[in-house]
Amino acid sequence: MTHSPYPITFGRTYSNAPVFIAQIQTYNGADPCDLRRTALSGSGATVFVEEEISADEETTHGSEVVGYLALESGTMDVAPDTDGDGTLNHLDTDDDNDGMSDEDEAIAGTDSLNPSSLLAIQAILLGANGCSVEFGSVSGRYYTTECSTNLLGTNWIPLPACIDLFSTGGVLQAQDTNGWEKAFYRIRVWE
Repeated sequence: MTHSPYPITFGRTYSNAPVFIAQIQTYNGADPCDLRRTALSGSGATVFVEEEISADEETTHGSEVVGYLALESGTMDVAPDTDGDGTLNHLDTDDDNDGMSDEDEAIAGTDSLNPSSLLAIQAILLGANGCSVEFGSVSGRYYTTECSTNLLGTNWIPLPACIDLFSTGGVLQAQDTNGWEKAFYRIRVWE
């Protein structure tokens, strides 16, 4: 390719003018040069080598090798945002916006792309013998239900009936017969 316009014919015909990227691959002259495009269509492009003229007025240029890439124009979703929160999945720590991090969902065995799939207490039922804490479980995981009378405290006590409980899936219940005036509960899970 030289200073004269050179037609490039693509290996296929595009329905619209493609995205066209080209670059000079060699350096066969004393003067600096750039590649210029004069035409672009779905079937090809016309390019030429333009020599820089600050050192002299001469604009002819020797033959150069040019590499190019033509890509179908349009949009491509290469990095999805499953929950639509404006943060791409690979940067988002909670892909489904359910309040449970993707890392915690992997430990719990829940689906990090489904906001209704998460480890959460579903119900606390009061009865004559204390209360019952219900939560959904995933088969193959171990669960311990803990309680505390102070949400900000560090004294979480495992409920005796629900320590290292192995689940086969479904809703699990943990009974609290301590008779606390107020209590807070949390679920711990591991494989």
